Formats: sequence, C-alpha cells, structure tokens
Amino acid sequence: AKVVVNTNWWPPGTEKKAESVGIISHGFVFMTAMMEFNNTLNATAQQEVLDVQDIAQAAGSELSDLVDCLANAPRGAAAAVRKAFRRAL
Repeated sequence: AKVVVNTNWWPPGTEKKAESVGIISHGFVFMTAMMEFNNTLNATAQQEVLDVQDIAQAAGSELSDLVDCLANAPRGAAAAVRKAFRRAL
C-alpha cells in the first residue's frame, strides 16, 4: 500500500488538489521538492534540499538514506545545477 507523506507546509489533503510531495511505497520514500525558484541557483538548490529533508523526516527517513536525486536542468546548465545540488547536500 502507498502512504502519502505530509509536512507542515504540505498538510494532509493537499495531494487531492496538487501533486504529492512524498509517497512511501514498498518501504521506499519517493520525494518531490516544491520546485520553486529563488534568487540564485545555489539558493534554489539549498531550498530544494531543505524541502526534501523535511519530507524525508516526515517519512521517518534522513538525507543520509538518499540514493539519488533527479532534476531536469535547462539545456547547457546541467553542470551548474549538479554543482549547486552537491554543494547544498
């Protein structure tokens, strides 16, 4: 069975109107950050990692359990996005 994960900023029922930010399925936690853009790429990456950390904690997990992160970067920006996310972790 799948279990929807909620946070203080993504309360129960929100998934009925928008995407879920976290799902626990077969013991795995699947997470989606809020995908907001901040003033800089580094600030955006930091906020995304904080969002994922909140979701992981709500699911009883931690960022140290994170296996992978997928982000689709604009053409030509993959290296910069990858570097920003690594710095944020």
